[in-house]
Amino acid sequence: MAKSDGGDYFRRASLFWIITVTLSMGYFTWTVFWPQHVPYDNLGPLGTLSKYLVDNHHALMYKGWWAAWVVHVGEALVAMKMTGMFQRVPCCTTVGDDHGSIVSVHPKAGLSNASWHDDEQWDP
Repeated sequence: MAKSDGGDYFRRASLFWIITVTLSMGYFTWTVFWPQHVPYDNLGPLGTLSKYLVDNHHALMYKGWWAAWVVHVGEALVAMKMTGMFQRVPCCTTVGDDHGSIVSVHPKAGLSNASWHDDEQWDP
């Protein structure tokens, strides 16, 4: 299995699956949009099945192609959401210093208010 990147929820896909899915989606795209260029006779049973599906169920294959891409994009968006890639970046970072004060630092301007405490309000 592929090594983890340190996250708790997901592991990276193995190279085998990355290549398999890429080639499968590429072949699917080829048979849906350019079926006249596919060498069906050279592909054995896969060519026979593909030729049958292109000849008899092309509309279904076209809809299935779109459905497959929608599922893959949706899956990627869900994974990004679950891993926190869509988290909002706050305008200010608040950290405690050695004296118990809370220091708020604006990341772009480098401005800080070192005298701001828990009971005070400070609006950046």
